[in-house]
Amino acid sequence: MDDWADEIIDEIDYKGKWDLTGYRRSNPEAPTYYVVTSDGFLVDIAGLVSGMIPPVRVPTGLIYDQPSSVISEIGER
Repeated sequence: MDDWADEIIDEIDYKGKWDLTGYRRSNPEAPTYYVVTSDGFLVDIAGLVSGMIPPVRVPTGLIYDQPSSVISEIGER
């Protein structure tokens, strides 16, 4: 498990800010994982196991009857 975690950490390559371009193109070998920010924002998840993560919240201000763009807390569109 440590090797899988190290692989994901290396792919994310966090250096004071989130830049997930390379990570989004990677294909980690870990079968089950999730990545969260220090304040609990869910960045990614794979192989969800029931009860593995706490309840999530929907971004505020969304209009559900039309398409809209959202920029996440880490700057991703």
